[in-house]
Amino acid sequence: MRNLVKKISIAGICLFSHGFYAQEKSSELSNKVKINLLSLPLAMPNIAFETKLSPHYSMQISSFISPWKSFKNNHLQAYMGFLEGRYYFSQFGEKWFAGPNIGVGVFDIAKWNYWNSGKFQRGYSIFFGVTGGYAWKWKKNLGFETFISVGTSQGFYHGYESTIENINRYEKTYKRWNRSGEFIPYQGGIMLTYSL
Repeated sequence: MRNLVKKISIAGICLFSHGFYAQEKSSELSNKVKINLLSLPLAMPNIAFETKLSPHYSMQISSFISPWKSFKNNHLQAYMGFLEGRYYFSQFGEKWFAGPNIGVGVFDIAKWNYWNSGKFQRGYSIFFGVTGGYAWKWKKNLGFETFISVGTSQGFYHGYESTIENINRYEKTYKRWNRSGEFIPYQGGIMLTYSL
């Protein structure tokens, strides 16, 4: 696992370095900074940086943070990061796009079926999937993008139960990790984009 993360990190750095070098040679705008307008009112920032690799290809790195230790008396802390390749069918930053992504996250949450039970889960997740969406310009440097990412989410966690005195694991037999794997949408929204 560590070797995979190391290889992906090195590949990402190399691709982003290429994007910055290509930008110096060209006067056109080839980087975008983004913020998700749907998660922002909930104080859950989802920010991204995208760089152009060629007229149709780009690479994006993004993060999502849910800092809430308690949301309606339920745990809702999550920190996720994604690396994504994109292919624009028209040209960089315009119209339809699609591409693969990979992500990792750590969490301290109450899964939907454990809300209001005093039980919660702590662990990490690995994501593999695809992203699709549509981007359009609004003004010279400003634009919007709608997107959704779907794929497999593989979670590894321990289950806990909170009492007045302390926090205990609720599993009857202690496993190294509980595992949960689903095919789900795990990213989405409307991004406000600013071209650099």
